[in-house]
Amino acid sequence: MPATNLAISTDILWKVLEARGHDPVPVFRAARIDPELAADPNARIPAAQIEQLTIRANRLMGDPCIGLAAVQYWHPSHLGALGYAWLASSTLRTALQRLERYLKLVTAIMTVKLEQHAEGLAAAFQCRSSFRDLPERGDFFAGLVLRMARMNWGETLAPVRVTLAHEHRPCCDAYAGYFRCPIEFGAAGNSIVFATDAVDRPLASGNPQLAHVLDQVIVRYIAALDRNDVVQRAKGVILDRLQTGRVVDDEVAAALHLSVRTLQRKLGESGTSFRELVDQTRRELAEAYIRDPAVSLSELAFMLGFSDASAFSRAYKRWTGRTPGKERAA
Repeated sequence: MPATNLAISTDILWKVLEARGHDPVPVFRAARIDPELAADPNARIPAAQIEQLTIRANRLMGDPCIGLAAVQYWHPSHLGALGYAWLASSTLRTALQRLERYLKLVTAIMTVKLEQHAEGLAAAFQCRSSFRDLPERGDFFAGLVLRMARMNWGETLAPVRVTLAHEHRPCCDAYAGYFRCPIEFGAAGNSIVFATDAVDRPLASGNPQLAHVLDQVIVRYIAALDRNDVVQRAKGVILDRLQTGRVVDDEVAAALHLSVRTLQRKLGESGTSFRELVDQTRRELAEAYIRDPAVSLSELAFMLGFSDASAFSRAYKRWTGRTPGKERAA
């Protein structure tokens, strides 16, 4: 995938600069970014230019804690379709899983990795090796995820723990008031941990059907970013066709304007096969929705393209070692 960021995400930095009394236009132009792109929901900007923009803006404002302050200017539209898929997620766990899976739609600079621990579900934020690991960026992502989570869950939500890689600064006292949990400065990495019962609580704002549609939009968008990524492109077609119950290689190949043999060869070069890709796509969807009580198991079986609930049950047990019913009960 080309190293680009969603242009509209820079609108946050634009608003921060304005709030601090700075004209954003020359800052954007100095980073060779057309200022009008900050309001364009369809545009993308090379990540290297975003890097320069961030460094210039941070230097101009001179506030080491600007990352957390910037969080208040976030809006779901800054994440494109991912922002609205987040809002439609049935639990914080499914929302965080979407962020982990689809963050590359928004940025080529950062990644999110989820890990389940005894204390809860941890989301770790890491800067890709080709970019500078700015302290402000780690602050921003930790604060952003909490703001997003509170938008779904409620303002009373507090994490179990937050870790930040930079050392404690005088202005960091404000962090305790925002996160309302223990904060470890000078940690090995940036992360935020939510209690398991909090991330698995059903959300009143959840809309599984809308979330599923947005997932399809996101997968197709990501696939379009790199026309050479045949795995993502094929997965997008598979997602579109799962509910029809008919996902066959010749139809997927035709949708990609490839012969069946070429599709099979390209998938093989990527270390997978058509059958494995269909199975993987089904499993990812199943794991995203199995914890959602708003979707019955029979509805989920239909969403995944299985002929009946028993066929889905057999597949899920093969994937995880447990039946869907036992997984949901757990």
